Amino acid sequence: MLQKAKSYGYRHCGFILDRGYFCKPNIRYMDSCGYEFIIRSRLYTLLKDETERMDKRPNYMTVPAALKELDKIEMVRQYDGVYRLDHAVTKTQKTILKAFGLDSDDVHSIAVSISETLAAQSGGKKYSKN
Repeated sequence: MLQKAKSYGYRHCGFILDRGYFCKPNIRYMDSCGYEFIIRSRLYTLLKDETERMDKRPNYMTVPAALKELDKIEMVRQYDGVYRLDHAVTKTQKTILKAFGLDSDDVHSIAVSISETLAAQSGGKKYSKN
């Protein structure tokens, strides 16, 4: 289908894909044809590559499970009005982040940057408890 769309001159297409497209050969084929698709496939490829480098096959290295686990990384406003990470980055989260070339130091740096941006946007004012 991709070759046919390309032969008709379509360059900016949208695709509705079912679960069957989620395999490396299909994703690489879509890449080779020059079509961009959902960020989810990039996550899938990176997680799959990292899983292949690991000794075991953890069940949290799927896209839905990884997103659910990374969603637990959150910032909260503390009593001094500064936003900080609510919890330390877990071992599972570190493993998932490694697939994307990130580590807990990157998460902390980004959290500090977000906190500084929020402080600058508020004019350096501390946030009230209310």
